[in-house]
Amino acid sequence: MNSFLGTYNISLDDKGRLNVPAKFRGALEQSGPQLVVCVMDNYLVVFPQNEWAENETKLSELNAFD
Repeated sequence: MNSFLGTYNISLDDKGRLNVPAKFRGALEQSGPQLVVCVMDNYLVVFPQNEWAENETKLSELNAFD
């Protein structure tokens, strides 16, 4: 699993896309083409598809009433 953290001020291009900082591109490329992106409180959280599936499985096993 690749892990990276950082805070960057970014802007969107004319098509509404953001430019991923070069520091993160290699880690994202190693994760493969399928990513799950979540927007949480003005942050992007990016998971490789297989890691997201593992987290989803763990969450489904939790008791919602605990």
